[in-house]
Amino acid sequence: MPFLSIKKFIVLVGLVGLFFVLLFTKNISIADASAALPLETVTMKPMSELINSLLDSLLALAAGLAILFLIIGGIRYIRSWGDSEQTEKAKKMISYVVLGLVIILISYSVIITLDKIING
Repeated sequence: MPFLSIKKFIVLVGLVGLFFVLLFTKNISIADASAALPLETVTMKPMSELINSLLDSLLALAAGLAILFLIIGGIRYIRSWGDSEQTEKAKKMISYVVLGLVIILISYSVIITLDKIING
């Protein structure tokens, strides 16, 4: 028996992801330094650009993993051949994937909304 069930794992990953995204979405600027440029021409870029690009990458990764696990759940459902235990496991897997994806999308929309409110 695993330490965490799939449902608890998906919820935990969603909440930890939300925590870190909320933690690092402050309006902090970082220097975009290049070795070819003198120090006077260093431009400052807001940390929010880095966070937004990270969020987009994480959302794409989550969507790809969700599609993969939906396919796996669908294959398990088809291969159950009427075995009620295997059918229930496949249905649970599919519903947990959908739940995890909903949590991720809600987290993403909350972060985008907060970013627009804070940064204008």
